[in-house]
Order: sequence, then structure tokens, then C-alpha cells
Amino acid sequence: MRNSFPTETTRVYRGIELSRSFTRYLLSRNSAALLAIFFWSIILILSIYTTAEPMLRWLLSIPYLLFSPGYSLLALLYREGGLAAVERFALSLGLSLCLVALAGVILSLTPLGITANSVAASLFAFNLAALLASTYLRYLREEDP
Repeated sequence: MRNSFPTETTRVYRGIELSRSFTRYLLSRNSAALLAIFFWSIILILSIYTTAEPMLRWLLSIPYLLFSPGYSLLALLYREGGLAAVERFALSLGLSLCLVALAGVILSLTPLGITANSVAASLFAFNLAALLASTYLRYLREEDP
């Protein structure tokens, strides 16, 4: 008896048949940065709710605030080999400072205010959206002949 369900979905983008599914691409090595920042975000959010130790929160949140928003935006704006590692790190720091400050201004204008929960949720949403978009663009570029 033949299996009527295909093992891989094939999609067409700009007349090109895409062989691998996007979910399989998400779990590959090509999206390791997305998965690392996603799990870092989850650990950070869990530490806000479960840990009473402020030092652990500081150790998790300061590098996250200084690096991940800028890295997410750079991943969306530049291709993988477009910048050297030092340039990517320096631009990530600068962009992160700008993005966190912008998030603070936007959150101060909302009824939520600036709290640990609102900052973590807004940066998590921004990081997730930017990294998913950049991973999807890489997925489309990789399949493009």
C-alpha cells in the first residue's frame, strides 16, 4: 500500500520549486543563531518569573540587552558573509543600545510602562520577528539557483 502523504512538501517561489520545508530549515545548522537567541530569551523570561536572585537576572539580561536586538536586526539587513565578525559584533552593540532605548521610549508611552515584564516581552517579540524574517530570507536565498 502506497503512502498517500508526501514526505517533504514542495513549494514554488518565483517559479522555483523549493525542496526542503521551512520548519526543517529552522531546525538545521543554518538557523543556529535563531535557536540560540530564542532559547536565551526563554531562559531570560523564565528567570524573571522564577528567580529571586537579582545577580542571575543581571548576568542573563545585560548581555541579552546589549547584543541580541542588534544582532537580530543585522541578521535581517545583511547576508551571512556580508560583515566580518568584529564588525557584526560592534554594530550589534550599537544597534542594540539604540533599539533598547527606542523600546523604552515606546513602552513609556503605553499604559504598560517600563517594567521587567514589558521590556522582556517587547524585546522577545522583536527578536523573534526579526530572526524569523531573516531565517526565511536565507531559506529563500539558499533555494534560489
